[in-house]
Amino acid sequence: MTLDPYDPSTYFDDTPMRGSSEERKDFEHDKTVTDGTYEARVVNCGIFIGKNTQQFHCSWYFEILKGEHEGKIVQRFSTISPSNVWRVKKDFTIVSGRSEEPLWADLYNQEGNHAGPIQQEVMYATVQIEQRTKPPAEGRTKTYVDVYIDHLIEAAPNKVFSQADERPTAPLPSAPTDGIGTLPATGSVDFDEDLF
Repeated sequence: MTLDPYDPSTYFDDTPMRGSSEERKDFEHDKTVTDGTYEARVVNCGIFIGKNTQQFHCSWYFEILKGEHEGKIVQRFSTISPSNVWRVKKDFTIVSGRSEEPLWADLYNQEGNHAGPIQQEVMYATVQIEQRTKPPAEGRTKTYVDVYIDHLIEAAPNKVFSQADERPTAPLPSAPTDGIGTLPATGSVDFDEDLF
Protein backbone atom coordinates (compact mmCIF):
# COMPACT_ATOMS: atom_id res chain seq x y z
CA MET A 1 0.00 0.00 0.00
CA THR A 2 1.30 3.48 -0.86
CA LEU A 3 1.68 6.03 1.91
CA ASP A 4 -0.86 8.81 1.46
CA PRO A 5 -0.61 11.61 4.08
CA TYR A 6 -4.29 12.46 3.48
CA ASP A 7 -5.43 8.88 4.16
CA PRO A 8 -4.44 7.64 7.66
CA SER A 9 -5.55 4.10 6.79
CA THR A 10 -2.35 3.86 4.68
CA TYR A 11 -0.05 4.41 7.67
CA PHE A 12 -1.91 4.44 10.99
CA ASP A 13 -1.91 0.71 11.82
CA ASP A 14 1.75 0.17 10.85
CA THR A 15 3.20 3.20 12.65
CA PRO A 16 4.51 2.35 16.14
CA MET A 17 3.54 4.43 19.15
CA ARG A 18 6.47 6.29 20.76
CA GLY A 19 7.15 8.15 23.97
CA SER A 20 6.40 7.60 27.65
CA SER A 21 -17.01 12.57 15.72
CA GLU A 22 -17.18 15.33 14.39
CA GLU A 23 -15.79 18.64 15.43
CA ARG A 24 -18.01 20.17 18.11
CA LYS A 25 -18.47 23.93 18.10
CA ASP A 26 -20.08 24.05 21.55
CA PHE A 27 -16.71 23.57 23.28
CA GLU A 28 -13.93 26.15 23.26
CA HIS A 29 -10.52 26.25 24.88
CA ASP A 30 -10.72 28.70 27.80
CA LYS A 31 -7.83 31.11 27.30
CA THR A 32 -7.85 32.11 30.98
CA VAL A 33 -6.45 28.70 32.04
CA THR A 34 -2.81 29.10 33.07
CA ASP A 35 -0.01 26.61 32.43
CA GLY A 36 0.02 23.76 34.90
CA THR A 37 -1.00 20.19 35.67
CA TYR A 38 -4.70 19.44 36.12
CA GLU A 39 -7.09 16.59 36.85
CA ALA A 40 -9.63 16.65 34.03
CA ARG A 41 -12.47 14.69 32.47
CA VAL A 42 -12.80 13.95 28.75
CA VAL A 43 -16.01 15.71 27.67
CA ASN A 44 -15.56 15.33 23.92
CA CYS A 45 -13.23 13.50 21.59
CA GLY A 46 -13.45 13.07 17.86
CA ILE A 47 -11.73 12.47 14.57
CA PHE A 48 -12.73 14.69 11.67
CA ILE A 49 -11.60 15.86 8.24
CA GLY A 50 -10.53 19.51 8.02
CA LYS A 51 -12.67 21.59 5.68
CA ASN A 52 -9.74 23.42 4.10
CA THR A 53 -6.95 20.84 4.32
CA GLN A 54 -8.88 17.61 3.75
CA GLN A 55 -6.56 16.06 6.38
CA PHE A 56 -7.72 14.12 9.40
CA HIS A 57 -7.55 15.81 12.80
CA CYS A 58 -8.10 14.64 16.35
CA SER A 59 -9.63 16.93 18.94
CA TRP A 60 -9.98 16.29 22.67
CA TYR A 61 -11.87 18.56 25.08
CA PHE A 62 -11.25 18.29 28.81
CA GLU A 63 -13.14 19.82 31.71
CA ILE A 64 -10.85 20.72 34.62
CA LEU A 65 -12.19 19.12 37.80
CA LYS A 66 -10.29 20.84 40.63
CA GLY A 67 -8.58 24.06 41.59
CA GLU A 68 -8.99 27.66 40.50
CA HIS A 69 -9.87 26.63 36.93
CA GLU A 70 -12.49 24.04 37.93
CA GLY A 71 -15.20 23.74 35.27
CA LYS A 72 -13.13 25.36 32.52
CA ILE A 73 -12.53 23.63 29.19
CA VAL A 74 -9.17 23.05 27.48
CA GLN A 75 -8.53 21.44 24.10
CA ARG A 76 -5.86 19.11 22.72
CA PHE A 77 -5.72 19.26 18.94
CA SER A 78 -3.62 17.16 16.56
CA THR A 79 -3.36 16.84 12.82
CA ILE A 80 -3.03 13.14 11.99
CA SER A 81 0.03 12.67 9.81
CA PRO A 82 2.82 10.11 9.45
CA SER A 83 5.13 12.25 11.60
CA ASN A 84 2.81 12.53 14.61
CA VAL A 85 0.52 9.49 14.46
CA TRP A 86 2.47 8.07 17.40
CA ARG A 87 1.12 10.89 19.59
CA VAL A 88 -2.46 10.14 18.63
CA LYS A 89 -1.94 6.43 19.41
CA LYS A 90 -0.31 7.30 22.72
CA ASP A 91 -3.21 9.56 23.74
CA PHE A 92 -5.87 6.94 22.94
CA THR A 93 -3.87 4.17 24.60
CA ILE A 94 -3.47 6.20 27.80
CA VAL A 95 -7.08 7.35 28.04
CA SER A 96 -8.71 4.06 27.01
CA GLY A 97 -6.54 2.06 29.42
CA ARG A 98 -5.89 -0.47 26.68
CA SER A 99 -2.82 -2.67 26.87
CA GLU A 100 -2.37 -2.60 23.08
CA GLU A 101 -2.15 0.24 20.57
CA PRO A 102 -5.42 1.14 18.86
CA LEU A 103 -5.92 0.53 15.14
CA TRP A 104 -7.30 3.14 12.75
CA ALA A 105 -10.64 1.28 12.62
CA ASP A 106 -10.89 1.74 16.41
CA LEU A 107 -10.70 5.52 16.00
CA TYR A 108 -12.61 6.18 12.81
CA ASN A 109 -15.47 4.40 11.04
CA GLN A 110 -14.79 5.20 7.39
CA GLU A 111 -18.04 3.69 6.08
CA GLY A 112 -20.17 5.75 8.46
CA ASN A 113 -17.82 8.77 8.53
CA HIS A 114 -17.96 8.97 12.33
CA ALA A 115 -15.93 8.14 15.43
CA GLY A 116 -14.92 4.53 15.92
CA PRO A 117 -15.70 2.28 18.90
CA ILE A 118 -12.81 3.56 21.03
CA GLN A 119 -14.71 6.80 21.56
CA GLN A 120 -16.97 4.95 24.01
CA GLU A 121 -13.87 3.82 25.92
CA VAL A 122 -12.54 7.35 26.45
CA MET A 123 -15.60 9.56 26.99
CA TYR A 124 -15.78 10.83 30.58
CA ALA A 125 -12.51 9.17 31.61
CA THR A 126 -10.55 11.16 34.21
CA VAL A 127 -6.96 11.95 33.30
CA GLN A 128 -4.05 14.11 34.37
CA ILE A 129 -3.23 16.73 31.75
CA GLU A 130 -0.58 19.40 31.49
CA GLN A 131 -0.97 22.70 29.66
CA ARG A 132 2.19 24.38 28.35
CA THR A 133 2.43 27.63 26.41
CA LYS A 134 5.07 28.03 23.71
CA PRO A 135 5.85 31.70 23.02
CA PRO A 136 6.76 32.90 19.54
CA ALA A 137 10.13 31.56 18.45
CA GLU A 138 12.43 32.07 15.51
CA GLY A 139 10.37 31.84 12.35
CA ARG A 140 7.07 31.79 14.30
CA THR A 141 4.90 34.72 15.24
CA LYS A 142 2.12 32.82 17.04
CA THR A 143 1.96 31.67 20.63
CA TYR A 144 0.90 28.03 20.91
CA VAL A 145 -0.91 26.44 23.84
CA ASP A 146 -0.36 22.69 24.02
CA VAL A 147 -2.26 20.28 26.24
CA TYR A 148 -0.62 16.92 26.96
CA ILE A 149 -2.26 13.80 28.40
CA ASP A 150 -0.02 12.48 31.19
CA HIS A 151 -1.89 9.46 32.58
CA LEU A 152 -5.25 7.87 33.27
CA ILE A 153 -6.71 8.47 36.73
CA GLU A 154 -10.07 6.71 36.30
CA ALA A 155 -11.39 4.74 33.32
CA ALA A 156 -14.46 5.85 31.44
CA PRO A 157 -17.66 4.77 33.20
CA ASN A 158 -18.81 2.82 30.13
CA LYS A 159 -15.40 1.24 29.37
CA VAL A 160 -15.82 -2.23 27.89
CA PHE A 161 -12.78 -4.45 28.45
CA SER A 162 -11.61 -6.71 25.65
CA GLN A 163 -9.89 -10.04 26.24
CA ALA A 164 -6.47 -8.43 25.64
CA ASP A 165 -7.07 -5.82 28.35
CA GLU A 166 -6.61 -6.28 32.04
CA ARG A 167 -9.94 -6.74 33.73
CA PRO A 168 -10.79 -5.60 37.22
CA THR A 169 -11.01 -8.60 39.53
CA ALA A 170 -12.70 -9.22 42.84
CA PRO A 171 -11.64 -11.95 45.28
CA LEU A 172 -13.77 -15.09 45.25
CA PRO A 173 -15.35 -16.29 48.50
CA SER A 174 -13.47 -19.08 50.28
CA ALA A 175 -16.62 -21.24 50.52
CA PRO A 176 -20.05 -21.36 48.84
CA THR A 177 -22.67 -19.12 50.35
CA ASP A 178 -26.45 -19.49 50.49
CA GLY A 179 -27.98 -17.80 47.50
CA ILE A 180 -28.69 -18.38 43.86
CA GLY A 181 -27.38 -21.73 42.70
CA THR A 182 -26.79 -23.22 46.16
CA LEU A 183 -28.99 -25.28 48.43
CA PRO A 184 -30.09 -23.70 51.69
CA ALA A 185 -28.30 -24.85 54.84
CA THR A 186 -31.09 -27.41 55.50
CA GLY A 187 -30.27 -29.21 52.25
CA SER A 188 -33.80 -29.06 50.82
CA VAL A 189 -35.74 -26.53 48.81
CA ASP A 190 -39.22 -25.44 49.82
CA PHE A 191 -40.59 -24.02 46.57
CA ASP A 192 -43.22 -21.92 48.29
CA GLU A 193 -40.91 -20.23 50.78
CA ASP A 194 -37.46 -20.35 49.19
CA LEU A 195 -38.26 -19.37 45.61
CA PHE A 196 -41.28 -17.08 45.81
